[in-house]
Amino acid sequence: MHKYTIKLSIIILMLSGCTSVPPKITPITEQNIQTSKGDFEELWNAWIKPQINWSEPGVGSGVAVSTQKEVNSTEQSIMDGFHRFCSSMNGITASTEQKFGYKSICTTATGDYLGAVSTSRYLAYNSHSRFAGIVISFDSKSIAEKRQEEKSALAAIEDEKQYRLLSAPILPTAMLSQLIEKFKNNDPDNLIPKAKERLAALISEQKKQMAEQEAQQTRQAAAAASLKLWHQEHRHIGDQICNVAGGTYDEYTGIVSYGKGEYRKIEGINRIVGFVENISGKRIQIRISGINFTGLALYGRKVDVNIDELHNFNGGSSLKINNIIWDDIYNWNDC
Repeated sequence: MHKYTIKLSIIILMLSGCTSVPPKITPITEQNIQTSKGDFEELWNAWIKPQINWSEPGVGSGVAVSTQKEVNSTEQSIMDGFHRFCSSMNGITASTEQKFGYKSICTTATGDYLGAVSTSRYLAYNSHSRFAGIVISFDSKSIAEKRQEEKSALAAIEDEKQYRLLSAPILPTAMLSQLIEKFKNNDPDNLIPKAKERLAALISEQKKQMAEQEAQQTRQAAAAASLKLWHQEHRHIGDQICNVAGGTYDEYTGIVSYGKGEYRKIEGINRIVGFVENISGKRIQIRISGINFTGLALYGRKVDVNIDELHNFNGGSSLKINNIIWDDIYNWNDC
């Protein structure tokens, strides 16, 4: 306690006669970041440090810690300590000049120290500065400038992570192409040439796979068409067959105008079901057993109705249930 009282007395003597110019605080530099020297250290050790909660993991006597999360916690604790210290100035009996001096210490020291805390967030990132061409400086820059440098450093780290992906063994073609384009003029480790070779190999393999898929789809379509044709040409009496084609349905609206009902036309699919009655070469005789219409009306309402008669079948004919018609075998398929 006596030690701190002596230090406080020294600071008061140093500040006596101070009017409008704040006392000089030794700036924190890269060399003394762990143990600050000068007037600021006196203030720090005597008043601020005892009030800070140092229980956060990784936080010790200095401010250069390993992770951003730890620094954030430390910075908040430091800010709380400064706030308690500076608030206590109002209770000290001293001249106006001395009070102003103390408040100047609070203002200047807070700015310097928190600026150092902010920049210390990326002390551990110095190894990445080569990639972005950044030189970290601990001068008298404002907190805003230092925070901007911090953002630039973090962005550089993210860029280098992406840059290292150029040598990843497995990477989607689109991503690899984007990375090559992004770093084509910033390739310190000469990763682009090999990345381009891998990209060319990936594109070639993709084209080969696409060609194989198209060939397989063509073979499957041909097989399906051949099977369909076989079934059409090998009908038997009694087979159930279907004809499916686009059509329209006139739906009654429930409105009567001038003595006549009003209808709305709905587009959809007509599905005609029949049974083979007779076969003659490439033509078959069919008994119609059912006619169904499905479509969508306004606002997505589904229409699904069985109808007794279908007009304009195959360009002009009318179909009714139990009608018997002759038609080409290729117009009808398995149901």
